Amino acid sequence: MIIIISIRRRAKNMDGRDSAQKLRAARENDLEVLALYVGFAAGLRGDGGFRRRVLRQLGARRGEAIVVRFERDGSYFRLAPDTPLTAAPGAPAGVRSGSLAESLARDTVLVAWTRARQVETRDRLRRIEALTSGQNDFAAIAAHADVASRSAYLAAARTVMLVDEIRPGLTVRRATANLEPLTDYWRLASSLGQLSLMAASAPSTRWMREMAITLPSPEWTPSFSCVRERTLWMTAVGARMTVAFGPDLADRYIPLLARPTPMRMFDAVVGLVAIAACEPALESEVLKAIRVGLRPPAGWAAGEAFVECLSRSADVALRQRKPGQFEIAFDWSSDPASPDETGLIPGVLAAAWAATVEPNELHALGGRGAPPKRLMAETLWRAWSAPRSGRAVTVH
Repeated sequence: MIIIISIRRRAKNMDGRDSAQKLRAARENDLEVLALYVGFAAGLRGDGGFRRRVLRQLGARRGEAIVVRFERDGSYFRLAPDTPLTAAPGAPAGVRSGSLAESLARDTVLVAWTRARQVETRDRLRRIEALTSGQNDFAAIAAHADVASRSAYLAAARTVMLVDEIRPGLTVRRATANLEPLTDYWRLASSLGQLSLMAASAPSTRWMREMAITLPSPEWTPSFSCVRERTLWMTAVGARMTVAFGPDLADRYIPLLARPTPMRMFDAVVGLVAIAACEPALESEVLKAIRVGLRPPAGWAAGEAFVECLSRSADVALRQRKPGQFEIAFDWSSDPASPDETGLIPGVLAAAWAATVEPNELHALGGRGAPPKRLMAETLWRAWSAPRSGRAVTVH
């Protein structure tokens, strides 16, 4: 007999709070659920005593396997006494299901063990968000992305909503005596990159590919929420997210090349270069689409030069540089969307590199620490300032 057990998340009541407070509370709940899934998976994989006790509590007979699904509509995993946790092809027919939380609640020892692992994982997430984490914190969570990629993505999506809510209050003026709110914004934006990278770390991201097909908005891309923050590392994470969503997304990116906004054009090139870097058969088609599809935004004097740089950077990234030849310096002050001293656009070069690198390596190069607050302000202004006088073009 095989039993399918699912953990069910519980939403918290957040009535009576303003939008930012509600989003923060909902996001905190998302992170608690993520920590629960990761902590539980870590216990099943790393602690034989915990695993055997779970099997006994769930009523498994000696040597019997159990199929576990952590997330609603998520992947199935096979749990056996001598096999910690491995991917299962799907749910066998005719099996019964139940709530893992309800089953384990009858065993106070399992509740305590599970809670301890959840707290440990949540502490790791807090260090990541506070920009004080070590590489081991990210690696310890990403190791269980196969179990929790959906939860990480949901927390990332909620973070996008939150930064959208608080950003207007930070961009109304460039210089401010109080830079403390910028630290909160920077930490959230960085956390968005971390959570996105965790979601993209899963061995299988088929659910992302299926989700992309059903999305109604033709302008949505999985990379833009990271790319638009306009740091080199976030651009690289955006490229990695594109790869997770699969090569079929090329059809979504190509029409966006003609958008009259520089960052949308930049995002489209980043996404297409990332796809072609992983799918060499698409390289010629992608480069042709970029050459034909890019159009200078009307009324922008620098538009022609920008389009030329984007196209040439894509060609260099895909055709003239072999793997291992990229020298990407993840400098906080580097603008990924503007030409460097070589006349190439760093974010496009980074996209080709990030598309094939291991998530842990990408995290190690730029996923920790923070710049001085004054540089935070300059970066935020660079990404989100209103168009300057005489420049009739919208940034986003």
